[in-house]
Amino acid sequence: MKEFPSSQEKTMKNIYLASVNPMHFSHLNTFLEAQKKLGEVVYFCICHNPTKKEGIFSLEERADIAHRFYDVPIEQIVILPDREAIVSAIRNSQVIIRGIRSEADIAEVKKLVEHYGVHGDFDKGLLITVPDNMKQISSSRLIEKIKLGEYKTDDNWILPELLSTIKEKLKV
Repeated sequence: MKEFPSSQEKTMKNIYLASVNPMHFSHLNTFLEAQKKLGEVVYFCICHNPTKKEGIFSLEERADIAHRFYDVPIEQIVILPDREAIVSAIRNSQVIIRGIRSEADIAEVKKLVEHYGVHGDFDKGLLITVPDNMKQISSSRLIEKIKLGEYKTDDNWILPELLSTIKEKLKV
């Protein structure tokens, strides 16, 4: 597995914080749309989301998936291993990107702002509206569908090559 830098090694102006556990096309869309809108480098910051269950992949595995399967440039992937690194990245950035599917996602962002105590940084947010054809996609729904044998490659939520990796992790 490749080495991914920690946040202490980079100055990051624009950050996309995501747990990506596992990564899917909606994550990639948000990242690419943010880069297009800003016309600048966006750092893909992979971290644990304290409002979600522990996922199936380690932070390092998630970074590897982002790079290997979705071609996110390795120099733009940053692992934020703990609360201190996440808060530091938020405070030191100028723009914080989030993908938004619905009002529930905005409520989730507000919970995270409260959890991390970064109230003054909320106005730095760039909310990217997820396209209608991707609004049903979430990592937790994806895992559930795979566990139940209901996910079909025609669903097109992830790259087909990633499906076997996820099934292996889930032991299904």
